[in-house]
Amino acid sequence: MARLLLVEDEHIVRLSLISLVDWESNNIQIVGEATNGKQALDFLNSNDVDLIITDINMPVMNGLELISEVKKRWPSLSILVLSAYDDYNLVRQAFKLGIQDYILKSEMEPEQVLDLVLKTIRSNVSVEDSSSQSFSNIDKAYVLKCLSDGTYIENMTEEKLNNNNFRFDTNKYYSCVILLDDFKQISSRFANDDYKELIKHIINIVSATLSKQKYGEVICINPEIYHIILTNQSNSLAVKRRDLETLLKAIQHSLKAYLDVSISVGISKEASGLFSLHHSYTEAYGCARLRYLYGKGNILFSEDANLIRQREFQRILGKEKALLSAIKELDERHVILELNNVLELISSFKSESIKDLIGYYLELIFALITELNNFDSVESQIFEHNTNFYAIISQFETKEEIHNWFRNFVTNIINYMVKSSNDNESYIIRQVKKFIKTKYMQRIGLAEVAEYVELSEGYLSRLFVNETGETFVHYLTRIRMEEAVKLLLDTNMKVYEVSEAVGYDNYEHFSRVFKKTLGMSPNAYKRNSLGG
Repeated sequence: MARLLLVEDEHIVRLSLISLVDWESNNIQIVGEATNGKQALDFLNSNDVDLIITDINMPVMNGLELISEVKKRWPSLSILVLSAYDDYNLVRQAFKLGIQDYILKSEMEPEQVLDLVLKTIRSNVSVEDSSSQSFSNIDKAYVLKCLSDGTYIENMTEEKLNNNNFRFDTNKYYSCVILLDDFKQISSRFANDDYKELIKHIINIVSATLSKQKYGEVICINPEIYHIILTNQSNSLAVKRRDLETLLKAIQHSLKAYLDVSISVGISKEASGLFSLHHSYTEAYGCARLRYLYGKGNILFSEDANLIRQREFQRILGKEKALLSAIKELDERHVILELNNVLELISSFKSESIKDLIGYYLELIFALITELNNFDSVESQIFEHNTNFYAIISQFETKEEIHNWFRNFVTNIINYMVKSSNDNESYIIRQVKKFIKTKYMQRIGLAEVAEYVELSEGYLSRLFVNETGETFVHYLTRIRMEEAVKLLLDTNMKVYEVSEAVGYDNYEHFSRVFKKTLGMSPNAYKRNSLGG
């Protein structure tokens, strides 16, 4: 009878695995349970085990540390890992350490789990064997995601990859990247950011459309981004473009009809070879991102991206820093002055028609949007509307008309930003606060924030105190403590887990800061607040 050890810190997950399958009838005995890697190693030191199923994210000793130690001591011991949907990078590291396969927590079906466990036990693949095994048994979606991201499984070769029976010609394919439009609105439909159902439905709808064509693969990069890989055998570029557009419009229609989800799509040039998939995906993603210029809901080919002649535009971006600095200062007069400098530079370029200059204007808009993307209120005002900047600029007949539009566009933004700003708080301090609120769980200090807003540490420190009445360190600590209180009262996290979650690697240091700020230790605060 095969001996199985479960290593998982969540009791409900361990219970699910134990009750999921009739292990005894399949000649498998669960001989032990552990809640972290250290407990698992202690168990292994005194018990015989044939297979380990382990989580990756655990306290005390995580799954990767456990796998590494197990492979040093017991190299022939088989290991499966439990993975969340967004743990692909960790799973990739686990494969490098010598695991046999992984189980998605969100897709634990009895037959699939049992089949994988039995197959692993029968094969009993050693570290040496696993490094040379075919990838045909590894989940295709995982392999394609690694290739798309540009991160590869160790010892991956073209020959092994081709054993996966991909539903596209690996020597002639297109990458198509889907971006969900208005993702913030879509997110509001899902409690606690649980996107499993959304991902499942999108994959199913796209797969159903692709199955009618009898070709194509789709994978989820993250809940907002999906990668479709297609083959088109036509020799005519015009026919290929037409067929791709027809298929993608059908996907757009289905997603809108069944999920009320709108999408923008970017399409790469034709590519060849699986190791070109990262470049192809990146190119398609870049095209899809041009929805900021062309408007949401469009299908954008690489030819559309060629309108943006970035290399030539570098001459314009020599003036860009002064313009963006003026925007940060919320100085309308200074902004218009610097904007006029850029527009005059564009006017000086030789061109036979305004069409020749559209790429420059679109890049200027993109530069502005990139900067404004850091300003919450303006971001929502601009990005929540289906603004087709290409169509707007194309309607003008003269450069002067375009320049007047730009001046009005930028003036309206500056006015909105000024109106939205706190009375005594500058745009820079708003940026600093936003940076802290999104990065407080990391090891950040004044140096990192000063670099982010492009100011010296000394000047930023004085500016922060003058405008907020508290030091940078005091503000960062306050934000961390406020979040720590929420986690202590609203979750079952242990104190050391809360410490790590709010940016403190050292538990004792966190406890001292907490007590100094709130007058009592974290445990005492929790007991008093919850009446325990």
